[in-house]
Amino acid sequence: MSDPAAPLAAPARVRLPDAAPLLERRAARLAALAEGHAAPEWVRLLSRIAWGQARAARQIPLSPLSPIAPLSASSTLSPSGGEGRGKGVAPLASRDPLSLAPAGGEGRGEGVAPLAGIPRDAAWRRMLAMIVDAAGAPGLPAPARDALSWLAAAPADRLEPLADAVLAGTVPGDLAACAPFVGAALEAWLASLAAQLGPGATAASGDEGACPACGGPPVAGTIGAEDRLRWLACARCATAWNVPRVRCVACETATGPEYFHLDSDPGAKAEACPDCRAYVKLFDLAKRPGSEPAADDAATLALDLLLAEEGFHRAGPNVYVGAGEASSPAATDLTHPSP
Repeated sequence: MSDPAAPLAAPARVRLPDAAPLLERRAARLAALAEGHAAPEWVRLLSRIAWGQARAARQIPLSPLSPIAPLSASSTLSPSGGEGRGKGVAPLASRDPLSLAPAGGEGRGEGVAPLAGIPRDAAWRRMLAMIVDAAGAPGLPAPARDALSWLAAAPADRLEPLADAVLAGTVPGDLAACAPFVGAALEAWLASLAAQLGPGATAASGDEGACPACGGPPVAGTIGAEDRLRWLACARCATAWNVPRVRCVACETATGPEYFHLDSDPGAKAEACPDCRAYVKLFDLAKRPGSEPAADDAATLALDLLLAEEGFHRAGPNVYVGAGEASSPAATDLTHPSP
């Protein structure tokens, strides 16, 4: 997969993930970020999760993609469980996880992300087993150990509803510590599926804040070191897409955004919309070389706390932190990280 910092070759605006190499780079980035971090053991745990994702993406075979009919716009959900993003885009949280794609079914329709309604199969649960195995290590806090034990023993009829809750951002408090592992498995599965999409298969939707491959929201983004282009990364399938920097990624207004950063880290900024109060973190590759959106987002929770104090909310979740906001129980129940 090409470097997100590379100059954009018109007219391409979407970069589908090469799942295993992308997740291996993320794991290495998290391991590097752990050095000097306020919560190094937590970041190292995330690195092990990412290594498990990469191994799963390389070793677990997937069923070939088959066409399915798009869901109605009225049934879509936003990442936080609110109203849908709009007609023609179906976020992953809205699909029926137990349905089967009809062989030779109807076409998806114009503007619908090709993975938005795809049914889950057992492959994601096999990926979860690999991630659970990779995450274990001596000295894990009790919440993490308990979560790994529960996930290793849980049957499919318990895991599938939990996966629904992770995607919808409605994980119950007693299972919050399980959310990062389940979210990581779903991401590895969806990233592997996204890699199967051919050129031109992604949606030409009017919603530039939704992933053109799966309809999911952005986890974070990067700003190119030389071309200064903004590339967003999907919180669900790791697809990257280019969006002009003049518009809010959540409500698409062109009102001038507000920018927040910590004095100690000017390369990590939050672009916040004064209208809808959503924000997305952007990592400047000129000031923070080697940044990987999901990894650097998870390692900069102090910036999330700053934005929360200012009354802003995330545009999209980070699977490692848990389903929903960075301030959710999953952010503390896993290993009690400090910002």
